[in-house]
Amino acid sequence: MSLTTVGESSYEGESTFWQCVGRCRVMRVPFSWIVCSALLLTGVGPTSRAQAGLGLVTGQVVNLTPGGEAPVDLEVELHGFRDGEEVLVLGSSVGSDGVFRFEGLDTTGDVDLIARTVYQDVAYHSPVARLAPGIHELNLPITIYEVTDDPSSIRIEVLHLFVSLDGDRLRIAEYHQLGNDGDRTYAGMSVDDGVRTTLTVKLPDGASSLQFDPAAADGRFQRRDGAFVDTRPIVPGASTLEVVFSYELPYRVGETVERVYGLPVDVIRIMALDEGLSIQGAGVVAGSVVDSEMGPVRSFGAGPLLAGERLAFLVVSRGSATQAPVSDGVGRGDAALGLAALMLALVAVYLLWRPGDIATPPVWAREIVSEMADLDVALIAGRMSVEDHRLQREELTGQLRRLIQERRDD
Repeated sequence: MSLTTVGESSYEGESTFWQCVGRCRVMRVPFSWIVCSALLLTGVGPTSRAQAGLGLVTGQVVNLTPGGEAPVDLEVELHGFRDGEEVLVLGSSVGSDGVFRFEGLDTTGDVDLIARTVYQDVAYHSPVARLAPGIHELNLPITIYEVTDDPSSIRIEVLHLFVSLDGDRLRIAEYHQLGNDGDRTYAGMSVDDGVRTTLTVKLPDGASSLQFDPAAADGRFQRRDGAFVDTRPIVPGASTLEVVFSYELPYRVGETVERVYGLPVDVIRIMALDEGLSIQGAGVVAGSVVDSEMGPVRSFGAGPLLAGERLAFLVVSRGSATQAPVSDGVGRGDAALGLAALMLALVAVYLLWRPGDIATPPVWAREIVSEMADLDVALIAGRMSVEDHRLQREELTGQLRRLIQERRDD
């Protein structure tokens, strides 16, 4: 079978990642950090072509829950993407040996392949890999788990809060990295409307302009009175679920921001995005400063917290002893959405480069970040579904984290 060729997107480069982040902030548009990365990085060179129809993809579905099994005839789909656009979907099923097969595939070297299955209403996927000239066989294993409604193994491993002041409005973006220490996928608890929820986030009193990550699947987050819930299952492992959202609060000098989370929190990192902002509170420790095109970004640490334990802090604008000037409110909705995207950019920089390092993309990360950029461009252009975008981005994010950890260990 042959794969359809699609057009390619290109962007002009930027001298530094932070220039792009700064421009996103000035423009106040909902770019994600991945699109900013696309502006930064040069395109991938042309790929060579090879004979089609020789490729073979196999994989074993393994159930890692003790006593669990991979059911025979479990349906598996193979998805193929070129330049972020889906160009291939094939179906197969698991045999009695737990193995699935896809034969007769092109070995063009420019199609990303990922295998996906759904077990007990939870989607699982393989790593992403490519057939290429000289590589005619791939192994794409899929790990599945039994499900549970017991949340005792779920925790927030890292909680990032990004704080920005705009006149009389305080904007806060939160990025939660959740992990599951158990051996079963947490599928959530049923609620009155029949929807299973895995996470409930209560917003601070007075919060408004709630925005979610634009890449989040439709219907994943559901608003409640003064809160919202997440419906995505949490599979076992470290940082297997990410939650991104932002909101606004009225800013009054000397007024405390209070946050309470229903899960234990291991580490809290608070980033003051505006020059002159400082975070103060019991248990809050000042950290390092990251220089950027926007000016210095100050970091603060806190935690750990028990489930239900209160986090309270003051946002102090240095040199101002009175109420901050009132904003004209122009573009407030766009800015709120843009802050969530800006926060992703800052988190990416934080994970890639330790504070104080020169903010230039390391060579070893550029290929993965470029692939992530292609994915985001495809999503925005409507060439990829939100679910397919999520699956591939999660895989690439995991690869990037492993690379970062390897270099830190060295």
